[in-house]
Amino acid sequence: MKLFQNRKFKYGTMATVFTIVFIALIIAVNFAATALVDRFPFKIDVTDKGLNTLSEETTKYLELLDQDITISVLAKEDEFKAYGDQTCQLYYQYGIDVLSYMPNVNELIKQYARYSDHVTVRYVDILQDPNFVSKYPNDNLAQGQILISSGDRYKILNAIDLFYIKQDDYSVYLKAEKTLTSAIMVTALENLTKVQTVTGHNETDASGLTSLLEQNAYEVSEVNLSTGDIAADTDILLLMAPMVDFSEEELKKIDTFLENGGDYGKHVFYFAGYNRAETPLLDAFLLEWGIEVSMDTVVETDYNKYFNRNPFLNVADYADEIYGSKYKSLSTKMMMPYCVPLRAIFTEDGNRSTETLLSFTSTAVAMPKDAAEDWSPDKAERKGPFDAAIVGKRTTYQGLDEYSSTVTVFGSVLAADSSLLSSSLYTNAEYLLDVFNGQSENTISLSIYSKSLGNAALNMTTSVQNTLGIIFVGVVPVAALVLGLVIWMRRRNK
Repeated sequence: MKLFQNRKFKYGTMATVFTIVFIALIIAVNFAATALVDRFPFKIDVTDKGLNTLSEETTKYLELLDQDITISVLAKEDEFKAYGDQTCQLYYQYGIDVLSYMPNVNELIKQYARYSDHVTVRYVDILQDPNFVSKYPNDNLAQGQILISSGDRYKILNAIDLFYIKQDDYSVYLKAEKTLTSAIMVTALENLTKVQTVTGHNETDASGLTSLLEQNAYEVSEVNLSTGDIAADTDILLLMAPMVDFSEEELKKIDTFLENGGDYGKHVFYFAGYNRAETPLLDAFLLEWGIEVSMDTVVETDYNKYFNRNPFLNVADYADEIYGSKYKSLSTKMMMPYCVPLRAIFTEDGNRSTETLLSFTSTAVAMPKDAAEDWSPDKAERKGPFDAAIVGKRTTYQGLDEYSSTVTVFGSVLAADSSLLSSSLYTNAEYLLDVFNGQSENTISLSIYSKSLGNAALNMTTSVQNTLGIIFVGVVPVAALVLGLVIWMRRRNK
């Protein structure tokens, strides 16, 4: 009995009990945390750009998703995390490091399944599973690709599609979320808004804008009006700064498209180039819709309204309440570089009307196309305000229902350049989507911006993860036990 009353025994016993309770607590917390992570999408993203975290827009979309989606990564998980696809490896060989961020891409893919019971993520080694490949005989599936499917609809992505590489300095941006969410959204929809881009007039490259549209439930194709016809199910016709005038026959096809047998409901978008050639027939067509397009270029004299000390890199004001109201209070602006001045020649004329979407104030002036080398803003003959974007509308009524066709003109084709559309510094992508969606009544859109990879993320290899696991699950508890025993032994020997 004296042993149990011994002071050393009491303290030693307490130390041992404390150590055991401490170890048990660590084990319990470990099991509880593991269970919670498996049950709920709870993870801490320690990357400085939030590379492993889905945006609020994506998570809200996933919560509303009612279609079953399967994300099939065509590789073993470890191989996908390490190598991506062949193009990723090729970029890496040339000094553009995208492979370091493949673990982030892999983690991001897994997040989709955590936020929706309708999303399944699986890894398919197509080298070992020829039956999977045989289901897609015409698609030439390759290692590292990502196949997103819903029923009979599917979309194939390359791993390199999850990155955006700037061509001027080869800096890398992660656009995995934008690409994946868009692919899921498009795959889940049965009917997409159809856009045809007009070719054959030395148009400006439209890939930046068409890529944005494709990522937001639009189906894009091309049409040469001199050799083909506008598809009957086309909703939008896109004219990207043509340098050659349209023929009367081509414009008649556009008129017929907009008339749509008297039902209207069709739309044309025209983006003007600052160095545009004279196109009298096309200009006359636009005038019929109430829009005059100048040959001049807008120069801003207020340094608060342009960037990089370049008065041609100017921002426009939101002039309408339909699309612009939600942007007026934002610090980010709509960039309209090298914009040509527009003018609405009427507001209302029978069943025709116009509305200004974007504008410049009286601080802007117009530089003539044939301006002399010594021209300066103080010599300008034309001064603002100018319009920068206008929508012309024709309306018909069937009973109480209103149906309209529209022609929307933007004075800057560079406003739709990929560099501006991919930047969160400007509202170009979101605003253009709002206008396209508003005209076509497309209610599905997401504005997800690419994330810069300028700073290194915390990436851990499997071996590092295992080492940390051993330290915190094994070494730390054992060390605590040993420490408790040492303390108990020292006190016992006193």
